[in-house]
Amino acid sequence: MTQKVDNVVIMNQYHYTNPLMEEVQDARSAQTYRNLGTIIVLLLITAFFTYREYVTHKMTLCVLFGIIAVGCLIAIIATLVGTKKGAEKAKRAFRDEFKNKGCQVQVMIEASHIRAYRDGKKYADFRRHELLNAFETDRFFVFQAYGEVLIPLKKDAFEEGSLNDCRSYMPDKKEVH
Repeated sequence: MTQKVDNVVIMNQYHYTNPLMEEVQDARSAQTYRNLGTIIVLLLITAFFTYREYVTHKMTLCVLFGIIAVGCLIAIIATLVGTKKGAEKAKRAFRDEFKNKGCQVQVMIEASHIRAYRDGKKYADFRRHELLNAFETDRFFVFQAYGEVLIPLKKDAFEEGSLNDCRSYMPDKKEVH
């Protein structure tokens, strides 16, 4: 299964099982929920300052706040439902593909490229600039790329490089516990 690539900066290899995959999916969902909380707070602050500025136009404010409230509520519900469905779909697909036995995962990171393999088959191949986010769980450092692809690196499974190398590879990571 071991793939050889020149100039590997980080190599991580481990057995990925259902409980580990569920930890990663649940952490991604929690991150999405926290991001919604931040958006709600920003909207409330914006509404407060808008109200202070246009307090004399009460009817306009009522209509504006009503539209914003309904729009936010729809967006929040859609995001919560979509995130939960996406996580459940990913968990089900993993269980169906690997029949509760899990798989061997190998992640290799070069200067500007990330490749990930499951049981020797490539499942992710991204350039560094295509990464959207990174976050951590108790056992994983996870890169998130386009198309909701998650590339988890197990914290105790580095063959080359380290957890700090991952953190510096994508400095905008967020911690999830």
